[in-house]
Amino acid sequence: MINLTKLICLLLPLTIASSQAITVGILDSGVDFSHLQLRPLQFFNIFEFQNGRDSDGNGLIDDFSGWDVIEERNTQFLRSDYPSFNGDFNKYYQIRKKRSLGTSSEEEDNWYQDKRADDEFQQKRSIFRRFIHGTHIGGLAVGAQKNLGQPNHRISLLSVRYLGDATSGRALEPEFAPRPYLNETEAREYILSFISQYLQWQKRKLAFGVKATAPHSRVVNGSFGISHKYALSLVHSFWEAQFGGEASRDSEKAWIESAKQTFLTGLLSITKEVVQLYPEVLFVFSAGNSKQDTDTFLHYPSGVSCDHCLSIGASFGNVEKASFSNFGKNSVSFFAPGVAIESTIPDNQFLPVNGTSQATPQVAFAAASVLERARNYSIPLSASGARQILIDTTDRLESLKDLAAVPGILNLERALTLTKLITQLSYKDALKRSFELIPYTQKRPKLIKGHSAVKLIEADPLLSL
Repeated sequence: MINLTKLICLLLPLTIASSQAITVGILDSGVDFSHLQLRPLQFFNIFEFQNGRDSDGNGLIDDFSGWDVIEERNTQFLRSDYPSFNGDFNKYYQIRKKRSLGTSSEEEDNWYQDKRADDEFQQKRSIFRRFIHGTHIGGLAVGAQKNLGQPNHRISLLSVRYLGDATSGRALEPEFAPRPYLNETEAREYILSFISQYLQWQKRKLAFGVKATAPHSRVVNGSFGISHKYALSLVHSFWEAQFGGEASRDSEKAWIESAKQTFLTGLLSITKEVVQLYPEVLFVFSAGNSKQDTDTFLHYPSGVSCDHCLSIGASFGNVEKASFSNFGKNSVSFFAPGVAIESTIPDNQFLPVNGTSQATPQVAFAAASVLERARNYSIPLSASGARQILIDTTDRLESLKDLAAVPGILNLERALTLTKLITQLSYKDALKRSFELIPYTQKRPKLIKGHSAVKLIEADPLLSL
């Protein structure tokens, strides 16, 4: 028999967050729903109960609100899992925001540089970064930025913990075990067979994470990835383990480069296989922070090509590309603000962070807002339709030509305006009218007069799987 108190606790937030809400699913490091801005927006699965059984038949026991892919449990965020962090970490990010905007003092710059050179602090900061990442992304996905006021209560948030280091289970990363006594040809074949095995593991993990998220969501946000650099280092490590040292000959280096490309191409192929199972879900992926052309230097999963997927680069306001952001004429869809973006973090706080990780959930929020408005106007809008509205209403900039499939920056207000206008006008006329009503207005964070911020901007490395 179900405990009445537990049932009330489940159903009360459900009426706020789930019954009439468009749900955004977050594949990340976990969301702290004790944050006052996020608590009312937590998604609850009405077909699942906390009864020790798989009530909805999806293979997950008691997944009444999210799932932990790493630990394979129904609690996606545990505050006790993480150490306490002192105020220096918040101070670090606040000063970094000022440096990005050219408003920091000499004293703050000196303190910041000292912390940059402090290996122990930076090591702890990497843990802090992962600790706050999912909650920061989650806040942006529901519009809970500090400077925007209250989030959109017609959007709910489903969190699935996908990032982390598993010690067992299906999320446990396979480990390369070198085989002695193989000749060079056999050793190369063995490395390629392991890469194939690694790809199958990655596919199973991605499929598991998406299965826990997509059936409940209209939009899924993925602010994570494997970069060209990481993929190359991974294949290098396989070679060095097998051959007992670094590749020295040009032919060996060329083979490693080819194997790396095979690996990344395989990752994008499995991504497409997984997302194609959910054609009515819009997948929004971050393009990465390596300043690279991802047409050449492939990035997973954002490099996937499908009509219900978006790859988002970071911009500085709606003025220009952020210096750290990846780009690509064929592999990046468009850009969204990614500099000094303030959002929720654990302990009921807010913090400004730079990155394509921060640009991406703003697009997820925009997509959910468009879908919610379309539903209110009884417009049967598909995932690909919402994608097209976001693309068509971007602020187009000549400086972004050849840097993305659409040389534009997200404009949420115009996207919502277009969604309303298509109930009255043809799509072509509605689009034209939306630009007349919401013209391009340059918006950049405040700067010291004459100061260029793009040279100072830093972004955290994109979290790897």
